[in-house]
Amino acid sequence: MDGRIVFYTYGTTMELNGHPFSAGELTENLINLTPDDYDVIRTKAERVIDLAGRYNGKRDIAVWRKLNSELSTLSAELKKFTVFQMLLDDDDLFSETEELLNRYDPATPVEFTEQDMELYSQLIEADGKEFLSDLPLSLLLYLGDMTDKWEFYFSRVTRYGSYVMDIYAFNQTIRNFILSRLETNSPESYARALYDFYNDPRLIQKLIVNPLTSAASYNRHDEYYSGN
Repeated sequence: MDGRIVFYTYGTTMELNGHPFSAGELTENLINLTPDDYDVIRTKAERVIDLAGRYNGKRDIAVWRKLNSELSTLSAELKKFTVFQMLLDDDDLFSETEELLNRYDPATPVEFTEQDMELYSQLIEADGKEFLSDLPLSLLLYLGDMTDKWEFYFSRVTRYGSYVMDIYAFNQTIRNFILSRLETNSPESYARALYDFYNDPRLIQKLIVNPLTSAASYNRHDEYYSGN
C-alpha cells in the first residue's frame, strides 16, 4: 500500500510481490472489467474523494468515520481483481482508524511522548502489536498528533484515486485497441493491430487514454513534467 512494487520476469512467468503469475494473467483479469463494473468503482471513489474534501474543510470526526467505511468498501471492490489483492495491504488502516476515531476526544489533544516512543520501539523489536485498545492514541494509525494521522490517511485516499484513474486509462486503452483494430480473432490480426497501435500516427492520438484526466486520450504533442 506504500507504493512499492517488486516484480521479476522469468520467460513466460511474472512474479509480483512474491506471487507468480503466467504471462498476461493480470492483464486478462483487468480486461474483464466491464463498463458497469467500473461505474461502481468510480462512484465509490468519487464518494471517498468528496468525503475527504469535506473533512479537510470542517475536521468533523463523523465525516472521517464515514470516509473510513466508504474507503473500506472501495478497497473490497478493487480486491475483486487479482492485481489489487497484491497491492492493497490495508486492513490495519481501516481497523486502526476505526479504533482511533472511536476513542478520540477533541477536548484532549493527542500528543506523542517519550514513553510512547519507548513502547513503539518495544513493539517493533517484538515484531508485533498489542491489542489496539491497549495502544496510546498517538501510536494508532500513524505516529503523532491528529494532523499527522490525517495527512497519512489522506495520502492513502489519494493513492486510491490514482488507482481508479489508472484502471480506467488501462482498461479503456485496451478496449480501444481490441474493439477497433481486430479484424479477426487470430494471432496475425493481433500482431498487425499491435504494430499499428504502436506506429500509426493516426491511432496513437486517439487510442491511448490519458490517466491524469480519465476523460481524453493523449495526443502526440502533450506536454509532460520531468520533475526537475
